[in-house]
Amino acid sequence: MRQMDPKNPYHNVSGGTYSNFESLELSTLIKSIDRVDDHTVRFTLSHPEAPFLADLAWYFASIHSAEYADAMLKAGDAGEGRYEPDRHWTV
Repeated sequence: MRQMDPKNPYHNVSGGTYSNFESLELSTLIKSIDRVDDHTVRFTLSHPEAPFLADLAWYFASIHSAEYADAMLKAGDAGEGRYEPDRHWTV
């Protein structure tokens, strides 16, 4: 998981800071994450945690394919560059 592993190629996408992840103490809760098959991921937790499934629904805990992540990195930041209005204004 990129939030837990500084060696993960996507760890620094957010500058390496994951405040929501840390506020939920997921780095101490999640012991391991294993790919079971193409459609299944197994999380091993350090202790029972009732809201864990709800926590995974947060935007920062999304599981994306490496291909998708690579495409997003190549695309660059959304809104890159300064805003320059043109001569036409719609009101």
